[in-house]
Amino acid sequence: MVIRYLRAFIITVQRMLHGAIPTPKYPILAGWMQQATLLNDALLRTADQHQYPTQARLQLLFKVDGRAISMETVLQALRYHLTEEYPNLLRDETAHSLTAIYASNLNDQYRLTRLAESLAAQPVLQAAAQALAAHLAAIPSQESTPSVPK
Repeated sequence: MVIRYLRAFIITVQRMLHGAIPTPKYPILAGWMQQATLLNDALLRTADQHQYPTQARLQLLFKVDGRAISMETVLQALRYHLTEEYPNLLRDETAHSLTAIYASNLNDQYRLTRLAESLAAQPVLQAAAQALAAHLAAIPSQESTPSVPK
């Protein structure tokens, strides 16, 4: 067992010395997160261009399960999940890391869908929100990612 880890360590050091960037353990999921971040940023830029700067997004409230939530809160929470929480869960992987990502993504997708519905008066923003929600719905399945060692 120690030999296996030592061999992996030596290979990693050799690759780093040659300037190789380590490939992520879940490359398909990493690509999906990167694309979702780009779509989220595009939605924020589109909102800025259509008279919805940060203050307006904070004041744009809609209901999710009976509770008021702002557009800005939904988009910044999603950005945090995509750029901080999910990568940390994958880096410090446990048996439940993927489950946590899939569950959190489902919540984000639901909030984005409700946001898109509330943007009916702004078709450009609504289309951007729907595109992001559709991308979140297309999260790679667990079959397309390596299994978690037990």
